[in-house]
Amino acid sequence: MAGLIPTGTPELARSLLTLALEHLDDYRDNARLVYGAEGMLLPARMSTHGRANHVSADYPHVFWTGCGGWVLRLAADLVSTTGDRTVVDDALWSLVEGVLRFAETATVLVDGRRHLVPGYSPENTPAGAAGPLTVDTTMEVAILRDAARAARLLGAARGDRSLDDRWATLVATLPEYRVADDGTLAEWISGAWAENVAHRHASQLYPLWYEADPAFEGLAGVRLRAAAQATVHSKIAWRRGDPSPPPGRMEMAFGLVQLGLAAAALGDADAALTCVTWLAVDHWRPTLTTTHDAGVIFNVDASGGLPALVAAMLLGSTSDSLTVLPALPHAWPSGCVTGLRARGGLVMDRLAWDAHGCSLTVRRLPEAAWLAPQGGVQLRAGRPFVASGQAVRDDRLLVPVHASTVRLDWTGPTADRT
Repeated sequence: MAGLIPTGTPELARSLLTLALEHLDDYRDNARLVYGAEGMLLPARMSTHGRANHVSADYPHVFWTGCGGWVLRLAADLVSTTGDRTVVDDALWSLVEGVLRFAETATVLVDGRRHLVPGYSPENTPAGAAGPLTVDTTMEVAILRDAARAARLLGAARGDRSLDDRWATLVATLPEYRVADDGTLAEWISGAWAENVAHRHASQLYPLWYEADPAFEGLAGVRLRAAAQATVHSKIAWRRGDPSPPPGRMEMAFGLVQLGLAAAALGDADAALTCVTWLAVDHWRPTLTTTHDAGVIFNVDASGGLPALVAAMLLGSTSDSLTVLPALPHAWPSGCVTGLRARGGLVMDRLAWDAHGCSLTVRRLPEAAWLAPQGGVQLRAGRPFVASGQAVRDDRLLVPVHASTVRLDWTGPTADRT
């Protein structure tokens, strides 16, 4: 799914909603039978039904609560890149309310804080723990925080703001992110569980996979960004030091995509390129099929994950900002890409760069006019720049429906997001 929207085929992402919205009654049963809660609990495994019946002591996905909020994020990105408000039909809006109601009734409220009990961080087990079930996993908290932002956009598309205050109240009572003793971003917010970096997933980096969590932005987010970067580097160092050679190393292409997307969001071009290289070399066969581990087990995660990662290195976006070349490595001194999609209903018809600067030809889809923030979107880049072109005013890009070309000239080599 990761590559469908940013690389120019958002219509294909509707397939996820076609699958997920068929089983709303099953999700209600899951919430009631597994947690004794109201609302909807989506399972980690889904095909012809939506029942949470995948039970395993080693991988207790039945207790992972993040699927619903993740679906809302992908739905919001579909709406934000296309401007198509028809996506938010009655079934999707029922899911928005169902995910919220589950979070309200399945969490444990103690001293004004909601706790996710039990918690599960796919598919890791804390160091020294007897099993993988914990409390307050970073990924599950991050997904709920992100789902609130997604729900707000979906509500705007529907013209229904009735759930905004409830989502805001929920987010305000969630635990705050934590930096672990080793300086990485804690995978378990409670300090009762020890970190386990030697694992193929990087679930705690979810806050940086899509629109960055506001907690990671600005001066207040410096410490969390440093911790997230430490996580990326620790995971890369673990993979480099793994003594078992490919094929057969249990590393998983999906985990490399997770690391790379976070690195791109952090502006860490070298780390992102490392993940791109490993994905392209170790997880791609001459037949253009992709593998789960390095060289073994057919799996399509890299098929969508590698294009998504490259796209994230070249273009980042929120609903009101556009970041050009956020994580451009020195190994790509010049290049050109066409057809990338960005939030806010933006289409990057062409993005070309060299050692001196870059030019971008961008337009807004007519049906996305309702998404346009007043005064345009904030224009950012991976290094300091000066902009030329009538479409830029006070560092804001005024995006017309018809394509407009803007030139950015680099003014310094240091990575800088604004």
